[in-house]
Amino acid sequence: MSQKTVVIVGAGFFGISTANRLANSTNHKIILVTISKHAYFLISSIRVPVQNKTEGTFVPIDGLVSPKVEVIQDEIVNFDEYQVQFENHDDLKFDVLVIATGAKWPDPIGSNLKFKDDFEQYFEKRHKEIENAKHIVLVGGGFNNCELLGELIHQYKGQLESGSKKITMIHSRDKLLPDDGFYSDPLREKVTSFVQGCQVDLRLSTRAKPLESDKNKLVLNGDSNNTIEGDLIIYGTGAVAAVPPNNITGLTDSKGFIAIDETFQVKAVEKGHIFSIGDVTDFEYRGLVLRRHWLNAIVKNIKVVLQNPSTATKEFYRVDRPSGNVTTFVIDQRRTKKTVVVIGGGIFRVSSANNLYRSLNSHKYVIKLVTISDHVYFLPASDRLAITKDYRGVLIPLNQVLDNGVQIIKNEVIHFDENTIVFNSGHSIKFDVLIIATGAKWASPHVVFIGGGFFSTELAGEVVHYHGKEIASGKKKVTIIHSSDKLLPNNGFFTDTLRTQITDYLVQRGVKLIKNCRGTQLDFNPNIIILNDDPNKFIEADLIYSGVGTNPAVPPNEIKNFTNQSGYVKVKKTFQATAVSKGNVFAIGDVNDFTYHGIAKRDNWVSTITTNVCRYLKYGPGTTLTNASTYEHGDTIPCAVSLGPIAGFGQSQIPLVGTLKLPSFIVVRTKSKRLLTNKAKHFYAG
Repeated sequence: MSQKTVVIVGAGFFGISTANRLANSTNHKIILVTISKHAYFLISSIRVPVQNKTEGTFVPIDGLVSPKVEVIQDEIVNFDEYQVQFENHDDLKFDVLVIATGAKWPDPIGSNLKFKDDFEQYFEKRHKEIENAKHIVLVGGGFNNCELLGELIHQYKGQLESGSKKITMIHSRDKLLPDDGFYSDPLREKVTSFVQGCQVDLRLSTRAKPLESDKNKLVLNGDSNNTIEGDLIIYGTGAVAAVPPNNITGLTDSKGFIAIDETFQVKAVEKGHIFSIGDVTDFEYRGLVLRRHWLNAIVKNIKVVLQNPSTATKEFYRVDRPSGNVTTFVIDQRRTKKTVVVIGGGIFRVSSANNLYRSLNSHKYVIKLVTISDHVYFLPASDRLAITKDYRGVLIPLNQVLDNGVQIIKNEVIHFDENTIVFNSGHSIKFDVLIIATGAKWASPHVVFIGGGFFSTELAGEVVHYHGKEIASGKKKVTIIHSSDKLLPNNGFFTDTLRTQITDYLVQRGVKLIKNCRGTQLDFNPNIIILNDDPNKFIEADLIYSGVGTNPAVPPNEIKNFTNQSGYVKVKKTFQATAVSKGNVFAIGDVNDFTYHGIAKRDNWVSTITTNVCRYLKYGPGTTLTNASTYEHGDTIPCAVSLGPIAGFGQSQIPLVGTLKLPSFIVVRTKSKRLLTNKAKHFYAG
């Protein structure tokens, strides 16, 4: 895919975070447009004018932005659906535009659109106004004014008690904070009670309007005989959306905020390539509580547009639109959250847990990972571990690859059904969605090799590399018993060319291959291997490695027809277990009955199961889910087979061309040398 241009306007929290995430996860050109060299951290803004300390509130942007992001400091004079026009720079065309310009707050909080990089001068002036005022009147008891009032009470406690300074707060409701559902009554009552206990003149259920002839005088409740006068009047009745000048019809709502869909796409632009996020939008809730959820959604949807601009609307990820008529965030923390449980600690289970945590609203959902270990075991590098005992990059601490917000349950599952998991410790938990990603159990390494499959072949290559001289001298023998005439499975995944290359390489280095043969160990003498069930034909070995496949590690359960005859969980291409009609049990990785088990489809599988679980949780049973892409018998798969750290062969599928041999030096460089341990954390955490 050719490089495209994403322009992000606004260097607040959402603008910078969106730019960084896109720059670090795509190869597209990411441009951040800012009016100032500094990011303005609004959360601490209410303290700055009171104490006149700007450290920590204004942070240099170059220390926050990824080196991959291009920064343009300029003012936008206009934008349309195709380009942005600047005051001092050339016009800039874009493929995707993100408006994250935030809102303009009244003094003394202000906006960097107003003071740009002259913030020290601006706040010194605001501080002097507050210091010199004998009577400060705050109009509006919303969130910002309540926090500003708290700063004033703390700073001027002595003057308030002595009467040398006076503060009045006027609010239209009977309790402080907005009556919009976002703030619970218990919280509003506590804040109101606190203020009433301080030296503050609190006027509730009162509206104030400035007198036209005197800006320092307010008329209360429309009664011209009922007025109040102050040296400094601070209005906290809301912000104004900072929408740059533009030519887009219908971009904003009646209040001036950009109207967006739950995908963060601007409603007025049918093409869907212009997004907006943060205080500039018409979302009723403005703040950072849902920041991770929103950022995951907008970044994911921008990538969809970059990949295919004509993608159908239903394919985009949607967030729940915060609304004033829903349960408040304070109460929401006490609500019962929906629970997603992921069993296992391998690549698919950890990456699925991470992606679900990043995609779901943490106020509504909790992600729990059940594992028996504090480490993850990177299976692609396990062959070399058996020979060298070098654990670096193979055993990785779980806390290095798992997102902090995912809850860990270190325990063993002894039973589960369609609703509940029971642990070895005796306790149990209920779930809304269960993901079984327990992988498979691989046999312990010995040597003769029974079976010439993928892992046996790679392990044999490790033995040949580290014990080549002993094999050449006859001091050590390596034998592979295989049911086909060439190594690797004869299932269509691997071309005859690749199988021949690998077979010849090992045989030429002293490995004995017993072709078209099945080997069976004797129970009473495990060092004897019977060939093709003929007791008169056998070989004896010091070490035996049985590599004839895996045993799926399905936790105990009583769900009828949950697994197939080989013990794998029967699933649809959506990863839903076919035996569970409710559709809330999923299985991914080596534990399910997909024909192909491997990591070539890892990105598609993790993305698909994340999308499907999110859709299921939002819309419930019966929702149409997305099918995963996989390989079936007869499909040639892209693969690289390592035969020790300096050898290997591979194949790659090229559209319209066919299957090509990979040069050995590429296989060595990309896989054999380190067995992907340099990418292990990415496979888990991404």
